[in-house]
Amino acid sequence: LIQFNPFGLAADLEAAAALKCGSKTLMSIMVQMSLTGPNRGYACGRAQFRLLFIKGTVHFDVTLGETTSPPLPMPVKLRELLETALSQPGNWGSPLPPGEHAIVTLCDQREIVGEHILVHPLAELQVSQKVLPLGKEITRFGNTVPEGEFRFDLEVVKPDGGTETGIALEDFFAPAQFQQMEDHEKMSAPAFEEMKSGIRFSVRGFTTCGTKEIVTETNKQYDQDILYPPQLPEEEITAGLEPYVVSNDFLEMVGAEGGAGRAPFRKTGVSKYRAAKGVAIRSFEIKRPTYIVAAGPVAAGTKVTEYDSYMAALTALRHTVKERPKEQGLLRVMPYLGGANDAE
Repeated sequence: LIQFNPFGLAADLEAAAALKCGSKTLMSIMVQMSLTGPNRGYACGRAQFRLLFIKGTVHFDVTLGETTSPPLPMPVKLRELLETALSQPGNWGSPLPPGEHAIVTLCDQREIVGEHILVHPLAELQVSQKVLPLGKEITRFGNTVPEGEFRFDLEVVKPDGGTETGIALEDFFAPAQFQQMEDHEKMSAPAFEEMKSGIRFSVRGFTTCGTKEIVTETNKQYDQDILYPPQLPEEEITAGLEPYVVSNDFLEMVGAEGGAGRAPFRKTGVSKYRAAKGVAIRSFEIKRPTYIVAAGPVAAGTKVTEYDSYMAALTALRHTVKERPKEQGLLRVMPYLGGANDAE
């Protein structure tokens, strides 16, 4: 086993050699040992030997070098890592909302907008990363500690200068990689849990790139023609006819009754279960596990503060102990089961 930061290794070795005459063993030796190092090398194991009819076993336990503390890893600036991740085009996407159909296909955007992201007119824009969980206090980052800011979040800046939170996206993160924990806390903490990794928001407008227009929205225009009896002159029928213009507002009103509104894909997928207008549908939601900070089982009906993740509850525990040192060792993070709580 090799660890690079800080550097260290651990190895188990086994070797054997024998001297034989025909099928008879005249002399043999076998060594089994474990090595760790290089800082204050340590070797332990045993050696077995045989010489004709004499056999024996020797155990050894040897420490080499002086005890020195390994160098601490350099602190990391989380803001720089997060900004680098958010600038990667692969972390951005433009998925369609649930139940929507593409209707049109986007061309190869690299030929038009280069590194920019081409968004489907019906789609939403989203960004997600796997560097660190958002909205959580980070006191550990892998084998090191953060330098500078330790809590981050994302918001959408509106044209008027205001902000909005958007819809949170989640991914799996290991709490022990981002929060300082005691050994018993690592054992009780979940290996991975879902935490905020990015946001999704609706696109309310569009811009063109350079001088080439990518999206054009105009009213629909049709030419009018009249089928007339043969005995009437054509110029007399068509004189004064102007192109018929259909506004977008009118299309939105009648579109649901047209060919597109009645197309089969409007009744597939999520749209298949769409309720009729004015009909309410009962829905249910699977409750995600939550955590509390308590000294023991909580009686049913007791008012408690729930946290959406083990990491958030552990942060609250740290703050509580800092404010009330006498409660250190008494409080712990527990999964909340809605009363009569038992720790896992």
